[in-house]
Amino acid sequence: MSRKDLVILFLLSFFFTLLVGLFQHSPGYIDADYYYAGGIRLAQGYGFTETTLWNYLDSPQSLPHASHGYWYPLASLLAALGMVVTGSTSFATAKIGFVLLGGLIGPLMALAGYQYSGSRQKGWLAGLLGIFSGFYSPFISTTDNYGVCIVLGCALFLLFGSNLPKKYFYIGLVIGLLNLARSDSLLWLGTLLLWLLWYGLVKKEVTAAVAGKIGWVVLGYGLVMAPWIARNLLVFGSPFSAAGDKVLWLTNYYDTFAWPASRVNLATFLASGWREIITVRAGVLWTLILNGLFAQVGLLNIVWFILGFKKTWTEKRIRYFFLSWVLLLGVMGVLFPYAASRGSFFHASATVFPVMVIVIVEGVWIGFEKLRIARYVWTVALAAMFFSGYVIYQSVVIKDWERFNRVYISIEENIALDGALLSETIMVANPPGYFAVTDRPAIIVPNENLDMILSVAGKFDAAYIVFDEKYCQLPKQEFCFKAASMGDLVYLTSVEDTHIYKINKK
Repeated sequence: MSRKDLVILFLLSFFFTLLVGLFQHSPGYIDADYYYAGGIRLAQGYGFTETTLWNYLDSPQSLPHASHGYWYPLASLLAALGMVVTGSTSFATAKIGFVLLGGLIGPLMALAGYQYSGSRQKGWLAGLLGIFSGFYSPFISTTDNYGVCIVLGCALFLLFGSNLPKKYFYIGLVIGLLNLARSDSLLWLGTLLLWLLWYGLVKKEVTAAVAGKIGWVVLGYGLVMAPWIARNLLVFGSPFSAAGDKVLWLTNYYDTFAWPASRVNLATFLASGWREIITVRAGVLWTLILNGLFAQVGLLNIVWFILGFKKTWTEKRIRYFFLSWVLLLGVMGVLFPYAASRGSFFHASATVFPVMVIVIVEGVWIGFEKLRIARYVWTVALAAMFFSGYVIYQSVVIKDWERFNRVYISIEENIALDGALLSETIMVANPPGYFAVTDRPAIIVPNENLDMILSVAGKFDAAYIVFDEKYCQLPKQEFCFKAASMGDLVYLTSVEDTHIYKINKK
């Protein structure tokens, strides 16, 4: 690939990401809202603290609270960088770094494709499929880790194929950054260490050489992650997740929002019954496999993927990436099925996306040459472009990307008319999203009965509660569709399908 090729691909990738971002005036969903809100706090000089709570699994006692105990900080750091440089905490400035990273996807994918195949044409097709990334395309430009993981996945693949001295040190650095982005990326370190040990013990590589590789990987990883692990130990008493083992004992997705967190435990997990435990996990594993085929590979590319996989499987780094993907699927499907089935597996798999593209490109060439229509391989990129456009339209327009932003601005206007002080806390469905729009402390409505919700509101001195009909699963269905006063809840008004209440404090 020439420098000119890479510059063109960067510009295509950058302007496509920028174009998508122009239609996104807010983060759009709770994960991206959280990273944006965390970036705001960092840019304002408050460090890793937050005045929001989106779950109670680490048994918080008050606000402000230590941040990033569940979702990791790299995206917030990137968002904060744009805000600090510009001196503004607007969403437009927060996503500067993400748009720039989006610009790197095209050329890095092209380099990866070219490094693997030695073909400039294949490099170009890989770059274009990276730019028009299908189901990933709406999320590259917002304040989330999709683009981060894709770029780091490209870097990891390129490093494995390089002849750099001490390349395993740089590989460790990249895996450290992946882990700083997502807690589940620790699996990349585990898989690599097992992979190196296997080659040492089974393939009988020189022991000193294997030990050296492992040492460099651990050193690189440690340089990135050791400060964060030390911080977590100091603040939460746990090296990784502040929630500890509670995330293992969920009996449904909404246990994530339980209060008190102590009710999520091994005893309640086992009480749900082994039949339920096994059935849920079997169903989720099947769902994740389908997600891998239809969302990550893409319905249009399944045939090309199968053809390419047969050819590329013998290559070491292809094996490493797909074994890591299988391990990720297994661990998330068995240990964290509810989060995995609601997007975290799709999210975590973004790191594997560059290798999926490389496999697809190889399959395209095999298939089109067999059909004797090799001159039309570029129609695959054209199809990817149109499909990505459709996905973006569905995500941003049809699914109402701006709903939280629009509704929360209106809610804030209504409680301001009621005389709410900015220091007063509100209970909502998306606390970081509310904070990002209003700067008001916000906590999540726990998945409990009304008495328990009021008890939590009292503990955190919340003055207002908003029940959102889109998030009214049991037991909240009994009351959150009502637009009327209930006991200590004084009904104020409704905004679209949300109902605003003032808490009558005794």
